[in-house]
Amino acid sequence: MPSVLADLSSKRRPGSGRQMILVLVFLLVLGVAVHWTVQARVPTPHAGPDRPVAAASASPAALASLLHAFRAAVVDRDEAAAAGLGADAAARQLLRRIVRNARALEITAFEARYLRQDGEAAPGGARTVVAEVRWQLAGYDPAPSVSKVSVRLVPEGRRIAIAGIDASGGAPAPLWLTSRLHVERSARVLVLAQDFPRAARRQAVLARHALAQVEAVLPQWRGKAVIEVPATGRGLAAALGAQHPVPEDTAGVMAPAGERRGPGTPVHIFINGAAAGGRPHHLPSARLVLTHEMVHLATRAGDEHLPYWLLEGFAEHVALRGVQPGPGTAGRIAGAVREGGVPADLPDSRDFAASGPGVQAAYQGAWLACRTLERRLGSAGLVSLHRQVRSGRSLDDALRLAGWSREGLVRAWQAELAVLAG
Repeated sequence: MPSVLADLSSKRRPGSGRQMILVLVFLLVLGVAVHWTVQARVPTPHAGPDRPVAAASASPAALASLLHAFRAAVVDRDEAAAAGLGADAAARQLLRRIVRNARALEITAFEARYLRQDGEAAPGGARTVVAEVRWQLAGYDPAPSVSKVSVRLVPEGRRIAIAGIDASGGAPAPLWLTSRLHVERSARVLVLAQDFPRAARRQAVLARHALAQVEAVLPQWRGKAVIEVPATGRGLAAALGAQHPVPEDTAGVMAPAGERRGPGTPVHIFINGAAAGGRPHHLPSARLVLTHEMVHLATRAGDEHLPYWLLEGFAEHVALRGVQPGPGTAGRIAGAVREGGVPADLPDSRDFAASGPGVQAAYQGAWLACRTLERRLGSAGLVSLHRQVRSGRSLDDALRLAGWSREGLVRAWQAELAVLAG
C-alpha cells in the first residue's frame, strides 16, 4: 500500500486530493472487512485445560462446553487433555483411563450432550449433571448405543472440573466410561473386563469354546459377540441399568448395550465376574453360562414367539450338548419331583423369575424337555422346530408337522422326570 500512496503524491493533477481521500476511505473499509472476516472464521474456544469453565458461570451453555471438551479429548485419544478436565488425582486418572479404553475398544461415533442439572447445586458449587452419551464399537456394533450418565462437577479455583462419572437413574452405565478395562479381541469376539486382566483372557478362551459349541448346532450363524464382564453383581446391575440389585447368583445375561431397543440395537453379553468363572474351578459353569448366552445372541431374532421353556431350554441344550442328566445338571428338578411329584405341565415364564426359589429346577426342566424333543425328532428336527416357532409358527402346528403333539411331549417329559427322580 505505501507504493500506491507514493505514486498518487507524485502526480499533482486536478482532483488529486479528492482521489487521495477516496483511496484512504477505501483502504479503511477494506481493513475493517478483513478484520471481521478473520474474526468470523476463528472457532469459538471450548472449555479445556487452557480455557476452563468458570465456576461462577456454570450455565447450561458452559456445562455443555465442558462436555464438548471431554468429547474432543476422547475422540482425539488425548489423555493429557482429558486429565486436564479432572478435579483431583482420582478424577484425572479415571479420565485418562476412559481415553485408553476408547483407544483399546476403537470407540467411534462418541458424543456427550448436556441434558440437565440433577438437583440443586451444593453450597460450595458442586453439582451433578445428566449427559446423554453415544458410542459405537467399531467392527462389532451395527449402530451406536445411547444411554445417560451422571457427571459430578466441582469448582476448583476459578474453574469447574469433572469429579467423576457414574450411572444415572436406572440408565445402563457404559462400562468403558466408568472404570478401568482390560480388552481381548479376535475376529468375532470382543471382551472387555473390569479390573483384572485374567478375567478378560479367561472369557476370550471360553468364547472360543462357546462359538464352536454354538456352531455345531447352528452352523449358519456367523455373527460377532461383545462380552462385558463387570467385576461384581453391583457393577452388573449398573451396566444393565437395573432398577433393583441383581441377585448375586446371576451369572450372565444378554441385553442391549444402552437404553435403546428394537432392530439394529447393539446387543452384548454381560457376565457377572463374581458369579461365573471368577475362580479357576468355576471354568465348567462359566463355559456353560457363556455358551447359553451366545445361543440367545445367535437366535435373538424372533425370540418373542418362543414359549419361555423352549427359549431357555434350547440354550441349555446347546450349552450342555453331550452331557447326561445327573446330580450336577438335573439335581434340582429331580429333587423337586421327589418332594412334590411330577409337574402337571412344562415350566412357564413365572418359573424362571430370577427371585423364584425354583428357578434352577425350571432351567433344568426346560433342558430336559428339549432333550425329549431331540430323542423324538432328532437333532435337526429340534433345530427346525425351534426355528419355525421363532419365525412365528405356533408350537402346536410345528409339533403337528413333525408328527407329534404338545400332549405327547408333556407325557414323554413327565415320564423322563419320573425316571430321573427314581
